Amino acid sequence: MRLEVLRDAAGLRRLGPHWDKLLAQSAVRTPFMSWDWTEIWWQLFEPDYRPVFGVAWTAEGALAALAPLVIGPGQTAVRRHVRHLAYFGGLGEVVAEGLDCLALPGHENLLPPLLKRIFEEIRGDWDTAQFGFVDASSPFYGMLRQALTEHGSAVEMTNHQSSAFARLGEGGWDAYLKERSGNFRKNLKHLTTTALEVHQMSFREAGTAEQAADLVEDLLRLHAERWPEAESLFLSSRAKAFHRQLAARWCASGRAVLLVMDFNGVPAAANYAFTDGVRMWDYQGGWKTEHIKLSPGKLIMAENFRRAFQRHIREIDLLPGNHEYKSRWTQEFREVFDLEAINPFSIRGRVFQWIRTVKHALERMLPGKKAGLDTHHRTTGMFRVTMDFSGKSFAP
Repeated sequence: MRLEVLRDAAGLRRLGPHWDKLLAQSAVRTPFMSWDWTEIWWQLFEPDYRPVFGVAWTAEGALAALAPLVIGPGQTAVRRHVRHLAYFGGLGEVVAEGLDCLALPGHENLLPPLLKRIFEEIRGDWDTAQFGFVDASSPFYGMLRQALTEHGSAVEMTNHQSSAFARLGEGGWDAYLKERSGNFRKNLKHLTTTALEVHQMSFREAGTAEQAADLVEDLLRLHAERWPEAESLFLSSRAKAFHRQLAARWCASGRAVLLVMDFNGVPAAANYAFTDGVRMWDYQGGWKTEHIKLSPGKLIMAENFRRAFQRHIREIDLLPGNHEYKSRWTQEFREVFDLEAINPFSIRGRVFQWIRTVKHALERMLPGKKAGLDTHHRTTGMFRVTMDFSGKSFAP
């Protein structure tokens, strides 16, 4: 095997022809790790971030293992001045869940030396490490944690969250509904009947790039009705540009499901999800608040589930976020967290650690109060609660 560290755009381009071939065989596979996601993210974020790829090549020139990392600023007041180390695509306004390393079966042992080589090369180039939405069940989690322990300090798990997922089974939509509570079924039937009779409820799904271009604008407008721009990273200019490009590519190929629900011919709710084989990742949505009594979010979620059965999807990942509605669709959860560390050779890293220590001490002294010093807490896949030194906070 030949090991190397690639740290520029040219290195990233070298990986393009090999990336998805490796991903298809790796133990961890999510849409957020795909080449399309990586390429579009880099087009939009290149000015602010530096790639760091630990790469292992076979003698035949095939990509055998990959540790895709990036260094760049955070999103909030303090973190904008700190150089974060994260999985590639794990920084910036486009939030990606389920990022990880990649390796061919039987070549997982290449990742520890790759990570070691990366940390030795970037010793003075990062201040803090922040790997978001880490799942400890990943076969590569222990390797990442060990690397951070050996080359960093103050390694800790923060921002613990539940991530719901629904197993759809073989029985179809009707069988799945029977597993829900009687109140759930009764309420959904009432909502559906009312929406059909009073509002002539109908659905549109993007099947071409042209249709995706129209429906993604409906999605963005409906999402903006649900969440103010200050609270949702999904509404940032770069996030919008990212998903306009991604939806155009993936809706046409069936890798994205972009669904809009109309009431009397006017968009009332939208849902945006990704698929890969028999799995679906339910990513984002929005709805008109004027229809809140008809639970438009529940209606379009039901339609998305029903169509998922038609696609032979067997599991829907509802992604992190402790929202009550998720427990009505499933009782299965996994736990995710942020894995963080400090670079002991970085002055800024040590200062940042001191700020967080003070903040935590103040919060222990003043239960229920936020000290306003640490500035980065993620609560769902799309929203971050942020607080700056002025004490102004934004919470979904």
